[in-house]
Amino acid sequence: MKLEDLSVKHNYHCSSESDEVNYYSFDNFLNEYKNVDIDMNLLFRFDLHCADDDYVSLHNLDTKHYLSLFFVLQRKGKILPVTIFNIKEEDTSKIHDYLLPLKEHLIKLWKPLWIKLIN
Repeated sequence: MKLEDLSVKHNYHCSSESDEVNYYSFDNFLNEYKNVDIDMNLLFRFDLHCADDDYVSLHNLDTKHYLSLFFVLQRKGKILPVTIFNIKEEDTSKIHDYLLPLKEHLIKLWKPLWIKLIN
């Protein structure tokens, strides 16, 4: 899998009025988020971006790619946008490994409806 394989073309832009949390790298993000409760911090969307040169120099980034994650903090009723800068090709497997169980959890939440639809 390549980094570009994680890119999804959405029909709309996701945003929030909540304060955004930023991380310098995916490893920095993982240090804080690898063991969070996936129900209390429910990931509902991710966007991999490729920035233009102006954005990279304006924000003093090492790479053009950055990752946006959008969590619902369910007990607080808030959306938490997280941006992770300096995403590198070698982060691809770590990102995939992080996202996969979150995807499976989201599918599990909708499973009762899915079962009723196929029966």
